[in-house]
Amino acid sequence: MEPGEDDPALASSFTVESQRLELDFRFSPRQLVEGKTTITIRPQSPKLREIPLACRQLKPTSVKLKGQYVPFSYNNLYDRLSLYPTASIHQYDLVRERISKSESGEKNELIIYVPDKMRIKEDKYSGTQETVCESLEVEIMYTLDDFRDGLHYVGVDEGDPRYPHVYTRNTIFPGFASCLFPCVDDGSTRYPFELSVRYPRTVGDALCRTPPSDAATNGASKADSVMSGSDENVGDLSEEEKAFEMRAVCSGLLTDTVSSSVPLYCGFVNLGRLLIAMTLRV
Repeated sequence: MEPGEDDPALASSFTVESQRLELDFRFSPRQLVEGKTTITIRPQSPKLREIPLACRQLKPTSVKLKGQYVPFSYNNLYDRLSLYPTASIHQYDLVRERISKSESGEKNELIIYVPDKMRIKEDKYSGTQETVCESLEVEIMYTLDDFRDGLHYVGVDEGDPRYPHVYTRNTIFPGFASCLFPCVDDGSTRYPFELSVRYPRTVGDALCRTPPSDAATNGASKADSVMSGSDENVGDLSEEEKAFEMRAVCSGLLTDTVSSSVPLYCGFVNLGRLLIAMTLRV
């Protein structure tokens, strides 16, 4: 038996090698983000059975490990910040207790379970007797429609006269990144990251409240993020204002931009502070 083989910490110990993130932003008829993230991890032991990740205000819908659907459990820490409608100030200690458990790490947010029948292979380093576990890909699909932190929509609510845009807020403290995507959000972990964003092409597309037809989207699976541009319920905007193009601005390095006949843009950037807003034509 190798030293530390029975260490219970090995059952949930891994390192992150890279992460890819795809975000699909929708402005109307309701604010919604659909996300897909693929995290490449390397287990510290073939006995890995749980993959804990930071994840809050999100709604995970499915998880794949090595291409297979696997079970998971999720506790949204934000849900525990509220009390029952009949509670009063005298129950403040309940909220304090919940927060303290989250801060101390007693409560996990997203836990992905590795099935017992799923084997994790080990390979030996060249010329040595040391072994290393194979890399695993974790794919998580989720939605975000209840915005509390990290992401802000502007100009989409009734009576808001501002042009529509959405932006993220950055911070050096942990807890904000995991409001946008599942990750290891400890404030110190660093690894290569790739981000792809999808959003309406023009202001008129962003404010259009009529879902596009199948013909307009050429069969695109995420049709709701791409508006037909023919809807008249876009406020009091002029035709010129409706034609203002939306753009994604990020503090990372833009590596590629893809456009199509469908009214959308898809950009690939390194993660940083993100802003999706209109650009004026001059």
